[in-house]
Amino acid sequence: MKTNEYAEEDFCRYLVERAGLSEQRAQWTCVWVARFRSVFMDDPENMEVAIEQFITELEKRKPEHVVNYAREAIRHYCVYIQISKQTVVTAKLQATDWRNHTAGLTAKVRDVLRLKHRSY
Repeated sequence: MKTNEYAEEDFCRYLVERAGLSEQRAQWTCVWVARFRSVFMDDPENMEVAIEQFITELEKRKPEHVVNYAREAIRHYCVYIQISKQTVVTAKLQATDWRNHTAGLTAKVRDVLRLKHRSY
């Protein structure tokens, strides 16, 4: 995961619109994700280890309900990242399919126009 894949505004919008969180809960979720991201890099191979380290550090300093909120926030973040990756891949595939489809149509139209032009 690259750092530029995360846009806080998009993530907060996702939380409200798709995950069904209230505005206030979404804002706190964004705060916990920002704290997680400030300490741990987005590395897909080490994401589980990073999450465990973050939660372990929180457990030392915060009450259990706060740790649970942070854990839930990071879970929402992981789902958001997965959805973002799938959306990007799907968009690239659709763009490629569209280009291939229109390239064939463009060639057909060009051939028809040539034939019509020659027939005059």
